[in-house]
Amino acid sequence: MSLLLAGNGNMLERIMSPFQLYKTPELPELRKLAQEALSKRFFNHYRGYFKGMCAEHERNGAPRAKTLLYTYRVALTGVHLLKTGRLEADLNVTAPAYGFPDVLDLIAIKREQGEKSALTADQDQAFKQHWPDLEQLLDEATANSPLLEQSPNRQEVSQWLRSKRLSSIM
Repeated sequence: MSLLLAGNGNMLERIMSPFQLYKTPELPELRKLAQEALSKRFFNHYRGYFKGMCAEHERNGAPRAKTLLYTYRVALTGVHLLKTGRLEADLNVTAPAYGFPDVLDLIAIKREQGEKSALTADQDQAFKQHWPDLEQLLDEATANSPLLEQSPNRQEVSQWLRSKRLSSIM
């Protein structure tokens, strides 16, 4: 919960994902708390993750569709979250919505050729040229975000966690 309140997108995505390995009766409550915990603090996670994925893509040697897709996925997930207050991690939705419809071609390459599908240098450059645009979108989304600077429900999260801990020992 502290990671969520600190703006850790991994925790947010795990809680909000429709693909749960294990569902508990507490999941709906947890999702409500997570939704209410959204803040501008998530910018740091998505911006850092974006930069990290760009670096990983560059150091991999042969350009791969998978790592290039991750750069777009994390940046556009962050943009959408900061602009709308809703988590949407599907590039099929966010890429066209934010002006990157060509990313759908990159998704098709990965689907058709598999996880390790290599890209030509021209394909790689065509997608990498938009990295500055993705950074700018993240910056603008944060500057204009309706989200608060800090999670507004810190006390409620703390109380919920305490109650769950107490109920587990009684």
